[in-house]
Amino acid sequence: VEKNDLIVRFAGEGGQGVVTSAEGLAQAAAQVGYHVLTYATFPSQIMGGPTWTQTRISIDPVLSTGDQLDILVAFNKEAYDTHIGEIGADGVIIYNSEEFELP
Repeated sequence: VEKNDLIVRFAGEGGQGVVTSAEGLAQAAAQVGYHVLTYATFPSQIMGGPTWTQTRISIDPVLSTGDQLDILVAFNKEAYDTHIGEIGADGVIIYNSEEFELP
């Protein structure tokens, strides 16, 4: 199945590199010619609070953040539990198996 766009959400705690990871992906995609939109949430805490950043990459101009996630990068179990319901049927979960186990 060929996809014209990809929605990737990075989720975890502030200070874990959530925003940096999404920005790096967005910059790399833009440098090779894709259209990119990044949406970030910032908790009121400086470090340690839950946060997520979503990057949408497309061959067409991006006008919204999109609907269902294609990829969820969960930095911790809380992030997985919070965002798993938003992943599409063919979605992929990336996580550190040394940090937590999937049900």
